[in-house]
Amino acid sequence: EKSDNNSGGTNWNSKTGKECTIFDTIDNLIKNNKINHIIRAIQLDVETHELKALNGISNFENIEYLSVECHMNVESEIKLSSSVDKFIKLKNFKFLRRINSNNVYTK
Repeated sequence: EKSDNNSGGTNWNSKTGKECTIFDTIDNLIKNNKINHIIRAIQLDVETHELKALNGISNFENIEYLSVECHMNVESEIKLSSSVDKFIKLKNFKFLRRINSNNVYTK
């Protein structure tokens, strides 16, 4: 069943009629062959869990672009954006541009 609500990482299980939440790191997805190709770009829209998501990536070597959602009109997200920005810069990325509500970074 489809909903217009943004439910983040929640999926609807049609067999049980219940919501189930599935989270995993990119490292685990690669290790378990769920992802078996080089990742060149990542788009994060994880509702204030950006730092946790970024910490789930141990190898940024092949990643050329990161796009991270940040609503600049919400005080808590502005503060989080600053922390995300510092983390991303430590990984040798620089701010490229803003597209809608996303900050885009590149190497």
